[in-house]
Amino acid sequence: MTSVLEGLELAELSAKELASTAWSCATLQVRDAPLVRVLKMLAREAAPQFTPQHLSSTLWAFVQFHDPDIPVLNALAAHSSMKVDEFATQHLASTLCAFAKIEFSNHPLLAGMATAATARLHEFSAQDLAKTSWALVTLKLTSPEVQLLVADAVSVRLPCDVPSLASLARSVALLLVKDAPLLGMLASAATSILDECSASNLADTAWAFAALAYANMPLMQSIPYVASAMISEFAAVDLANLAWAFAKLEVSEPTMLEFLRSRTTVLMVELTPAPLAKMAWAFARLEMRDEPLLDALASQTSQIYGWS
Repeated sequence: MTSVLEGLELAELSAKELASTAWSCATLQVRDAPLVRVLKMLAREAAPQFTPQHLSSTLWAFVQFHDPDIPVLNALAAHSSMKVDEFATQHLASTLCAFAKIEFSNHPLLAGMATAATARLHEFSAQDLAKTSWALVTLKLTSPEVQLLVADAVSVRLPCDVPSLASLARSVALLLVKDAPLLGMLASAATSILDECSASNLADTAWAFAALAYANMPLMQSIPYVASAMISEFAAVDLANLAWAFAKLEVSEPTMLEFLRSRTTVLMVELTPAPLAKMAWAFARLEMRDEPLLDALASQTSQIYGWS
């Protein structure tokens, strides 16, 4: 990386070139400390010249370096706040997510961005709405008013495609929007397009309704049949989330129990601590008394933690 430093006149970069260089280094997972240090110093100085897109991509890059520099982040946050009305919705979403990933605690600077974002939720894509919901929850910038705005933004997007619907369901779950009519609309929309879902979409949608303790029986009774038809597509994380959802809602569908039993047996050696804990809890909650399966879960747990 020394050769890169020698051939790159960093101090002569324009704001656009500086933001692009930071983004490129983060994307390529460059971890050269002197280079990163210089990029941060120059970004702090160039912050007044950055456009919203430059601010968003530079913040994203610095988060990827896993070495938060508070003075630099404060400078970028301050200029983001001053230019918040110029931000495109995707840049608002990605900027809030960048701050949320490092749990940035300068709330006065972020409050303006959060207010601007919530005022424009109707303009957000479903994915950006989900990202923003996660960021607001993580940064503790939610309120009953925000919940209502998210609920309204979600309702006007229905019906929609599968990825969007999964994102919308995740948004209301993250913000604990317990609006029965809205959840009914979401459940109905999800039921109508279940056959188009991927394993991940299916698990995420079930998780969202379970997180809100909302059991829509037509939806929950349909999921096991769709899941069984794509059983080989379920990874350990998706399987654990689906099991957790059914257990949380106390929906003990025979088809789902057989699906969980069969797929867990195949994926047993791939279960890491978090999915394993969810599966064990779900089986206990659903009263799945399958001795060979429970013995295998116990054995996998022992192997992971090195118990004799």
